[in-house]
Formats: sequence, C-alpha cells, structure tokens
Amino acid sequence: MEAGDVGIDQGCVIAPCEPVARFRRKQRWYCHSSPAEPVAEVRVFSLADVDVVQATLVAPGWEARMENYLHQEKYSLELSDYKPGQILLDRPIHASGGLPAWPETVIALAGSRSPTAASFGFAWEFGRALAERGAAVCAGGMPGIDLAAHLGAFDVEGGVSLCALANPVEMASAGLPHEIRMLDRMICQRGLFLSEQVEPVPVNSDAFRKRLQQRNRVVTGLSAALVIFECSPSSATIDMARRAPIQGKRVFAHSGGTPMRNGTGDAIRSGLAEAIPANMAPEEAAIWLLSRLGRD
Repeated sequence: MEAGDVGIDQGCVIAPCEPVARFRRKQRWYCHSSPAEPVAEVRVFSLADVDVVQATLVAPGWEARMENYLHQEKYSLELSDYKPGQILLDRPIHASGGLPAWPETVIALAGSRSPTAASFGFAWEFGRALAERGAAVCAGGMPGIDLAAHLGAFDVEGGVSLCALANPVEMASAGLPHEIRMLDRMICQRGLFLSEQVEPVPVNSDAFRKRLQQRNRVVTGLSAALVIFECSPSSATIDMARRAPIQGKRVFAHSGGTPMRNGTGDAIRSGLAEAIPANMAPEEAAIWLLSRLGRD
C-alpha cells in the first residue's frame, strides 16, 4: 500500500453539523450552536488495519522499550506503570474531515492550556512553519498550545491539521470553548477529526477527563515525533512525553514559560526530551526538527 492509500470509504458521506445538533438537543451539556447549513460534506473512514498507519503507529519492539524505559533512572519524572492498552492503538480510529489522504509527515504538538503569550506565539509560528514545509500538525483540540498549533497550520494555504478528540468525530468540538469551536469549519474542509470513541460523554465530566488521557496516545501514536511546549511537571503533556518513546516516537521540547510551568526543562534535564536549540526562531526550529527526523 502506498503512503497516501488510507482506505477511504467513498460511499459514506455525512454532514458533520447534523449529528452535532442532534446530540445538543438530547444532552443540554453540549453548548455547541450548529450552523443552519452543514459546514462541509466530508468522507468518513476508519484507519484500523491500514498498512500505512499501522506502520506509523507503534514501532516494533515496544514491549522491550517499555520494560527498559520504566527501569532507567534518567527518566525521573514520576513514572507510571503503563499497561499495553495505554500505549498501543488497539481500537479502530475513526476520522472525518476534508483530507483525502493520510499525510506523509505528521508532527504532534502539546502543552499548557493557559500558556504565556510568548509560548502561544512560538507554537503558532512553529505550526505554521511546519505546514509551509508540507508537514501536518496533530494536536488535541483544546485551548492554549493545541489551539496555537492548529491555527498555525491553517494559517498556511493548503496547511493541514489533525485534531484528536475525546468524543466521537461527529461531535467535532461540541461543548468546548468558543475559540476551539471556530476550528470546526477549518478541520472539516482541510483536516481531520480523529477519535476511538463512538459514544459521547459530557465535556468536563470524569469520563471525559479520562478519555483525554486515552486520546493523548492517539496524538503521539499517529505522529512521527512529539514537540512539547510550556507545561507543568505533573501535566498530561509530560505524560504524553513519557508514553511517546515507548511508542517509538522521538520527543523534543521548547524550553519556555514560567518557573511553575517548567515541565519542559525537567524533561530536557532528565533525558526525556531533546531540547530545541535556544534562541532559534520558529521557522529555524521547524527546519531543524524536520532535518533531525530525516524529513527535510
């Protein structure tokens, strides 16, 4: 199978705003106001058992990497005793959006939901620079660094962004803040929503928060590398950075933020992440990263 062949089901066409509106009527905790007209007609397909994606998900030898990773002292950041289900992508991943084929290079970005303006701006420009060089940006569709990453990619003509969700793909960003919901149209036209989930749960519920952690392994598993930005040492971003090496993914960190949110600094010092050289502009950092991955 070639890199662009992702098994698209040409016969399955939906209008994503219709099921969003339906869920909104049934469950009041979704505060998404759906447009009167569908934002786009999109193809829906499953990425399960697709050769190109399976080759990208988790590199062979993950069991040995997990065993070694959990016993290396250099990784000193509150390690979790992960189970295979917290590392592998062992359920079908459903996708909807306007992207006709799987991107050749996908880079994941993650960080604080309330970053400093400097970190937000760097992530935006970094995502933009990646998109200018043909890489797709993958993030979790939340406020902060995720939002900056998505917007940066869409700031480029033809730029692509993938958004992993904690609810089904037909929900899009229903229930999330307005600044996230404005991404729906862009992703429906030029990106993909990705999710393992088939049943919705209330946003900000315990079940939703648990799903966010599950979603994080999808973000890293579908990407060639993870770049982390400003975050706290005990954050979900650091948890993503712990899982990514077990999945066979490289982790990079942009140091910045406040002393209380120096998880990236801790990750660099512990050897969990490779530092993006200081004082690099976002464009230079994107070129440097892609060259490190052999994708320049």
